[in-house]
Amino acid sequence: MGYETPEDAADWVEYMNAKVGENPNGGKDWAAERAKNGHVEPYGIKYWEIGNEVFGNWELNWGSYPTELDGKRGNANVEKDDAKGTNGMLAFGDADRYVFGGYKYFKSQKAAAQTSWKDSHIKTTTAANQKLYVKFAPVSLHDPKQPFNLRIDGTLWQRVSSFEQSGAKDKHYVLDTKIGEITFGDGVNGMIPPSNEFVKLDYLTGKQLGFIDYYHKMKAVDPSIQIISSFEKKSFFKHMAKAKQPFDGIAKHYYPGDLKQAHKNYTQAIYAGLGIGHKIEEIKEWNANYDNPSLTGKEQIWLTEYGLKNHINQLAIMHTVINEYSDDVAALMGHSLFLNNNTPMVNDDGVIRSRAFPIEIFAKHMQQQFVKVEVSGAQNKFRRKKYLQS
Repeated sequence: MGYETPEDAADWVEYMNAKVGENPNGGKDWAAERAKNGHVEPYGIKYWEIGNEVFGNWELNWGSYPTELDGKRGNANVEKDDAKGTNGMLAFGDADRYVFGGYKYFKSQKAAAQTSWKDSHIKTTTAANQKLYVKFAPVSLHDPKQPFNLRIDGTLWQRVSSFEQSGAKDKHYVLDTKIGEITFGDGVNGMIPPSNEFVKLDYLTGKQLGFIDYYHKMKAVDPSIQIISSFEKKSFFKHMAKAKQPFDGIAKHYYPGDLKQAHKNYTQAIYAGLGIGHKIEEIKEWNANYDNPSLTGKEQIWLTEYGLKNHINQLAIMHTVINEYSDDVAALMGHSLFLNNNTPMVNDDGVIRSRAFPIEIFAKHMQQQFVKVEVSGAQNKFRRKKYLQS
């Protein structure tokens, strides 16, 4: 979300769910492309989540990206952003950007390559008509107080509509605002930038589109799908109710605290399991407090990520608690084969971890499509026969 458009999302739904020849989104027949790729029948994907943890600064998007300079996923990348939160949380700020979309002005942001943001791929070269891109298209030029500026090694270059009148030494570039493409000259019409330099940009991105736009565009392609919000905060319910707009569910990610010695203190594990009940009740309360006539009452909570640390007993307790909310929770999915705290696959008390069989599982399921298996870190050994008998 924020890198592509609702139109692209609708094309994706068409690729996954439409029958060949239907072409419900118009334009390119994506179902025909799927058939060319060897899968004639639709995949029939019913559930779609828009974004992932977009309320946090660890998921980079136009809303959470720093207003100055450049960010890095997982770092305190919003320290200069006026939408920063506490302890790295809520970098996106209020859910209004997620729900409605909007505009944002960036300063001194590096231009990117079409397929990469890595520094080694985004510097200027000696190539004629080199193309670079803003990180968050489209670009808006409607506000003169928030202009588009391009600098190379501190020097401001001039934007022109074409290179027809540009000389070999003119520091000119052409900007395609829709896709954020920047084109430099060829050395005859427009100067080729000095090599091995970053291109720094000030620009206003927008209008970026929001959840409401994605929801309706995707539903128009396949009305049977369910579209889930990833903004698991109170402000999402408030804005959707005010706009009287529908959603089909809310995703929740739950990671209880790291419980040391939990196998010796089951009380801690019980509290961790019960904690998810509080989170579910919180979401139900938000939904009840903001009357939304567009909802059917069938909207559920999707626990699309959870992680439990240090003792397998937490898993059993959490699932027991979830059973009490079977009408409210639509799905319960563990997250990754590797624990967040990188604990070994087998620990001293004999509990087998989620990273125990990643190679075996993936190799069997992926078959010829599997590319590479690699494990780093200390080896962990266990006796399969002993484990199966325990």
